[in-house]
Amino acid sequence: MLAVVFGVEKFHIYLYGSTFTVITDHKLLLGIIGSCKPTSVRIDRWRLRLMPYQFTMIYRPDKDADNPADYLSRHPTTKPLRHNDGENYVNYVANASLPNALSLREVRKKTKQDRVLVAVMTSISTGNWDSRLVSQFQFLKDELTIHDGIILRQHRIVIPESLRLRVIKLAHSAHQSVVKTKQLLREKIWFPVFDKLVESGPFPSGDYLLIVIDDYSKFPEVEIVKSTSAHATIQSLYQCSQDLEHQAF
Repeated sequence: MLAVVFGVEKFHIYLYGSTFTVITDHKLLLGIIGSCKPTSVRIDRWRLRLMPYQFTMIYRPDKDADNPADYLSRHPTTKPLRHNDGENYVNYVANASLPNALSLREVRKKTKQDRVLVAVMTSISTGNWDSRLVSQFQFLKDELTIHDGIILRQHRIVIPESLRLRVIKLAHSAHQSVVKTKQLLREKIWFPVFDKLVESGPFPSGDYLLIVIDDYSKFPEVEIVKSTSAHATIQSLYQCSQDLEHQAF
């Protein structure tokens, strides 16, 4: 009965003021709707909600092939749709794990040119991990998959050797600590001796930028400093104020 209430109220603008027919495969519902005897409070509330509508209810047995009730389960498609959820997930992982400065096409191209990764893809496909080229990958063979010419370790992309220094340099350009740089990279990529290569640099040059912005004009003044100590900062701010005075006059 709740389904009738829901359907009628859902299409209120089409049904209100018109006479229509409700078809049901629940025979007892005919007696409940047409009866004037009190029932449970919940059913009485549903009947009150149906009173503004003018309709007749007829019963159609559920064995009838033309029964519109529960139509989808009674009329299954002859050709079931195929949804490859696994492939969709891998597509999402491959795109989400890629650093912004790289493209899947570039990673795919360099992977095909990487002798070790080509051997790894062969081992993944054949299940044979006897080659010395893939010794660094053998311990995690159950975590590796191939997607459109790219190797994934779970949700991370395995970066070819020719792109590794470039990726690390881009990560270090954010001027974060080695620990944070590792965390940033681990979320998206992986390759052998990952930690060692990240820790080897490139490291910051030791220069810092002191930026002073005028609150009114939003004019920025940038000073290159070697130290962030209070003494060095005071000296730089003093020099900055002198420069601004000269520019003003």
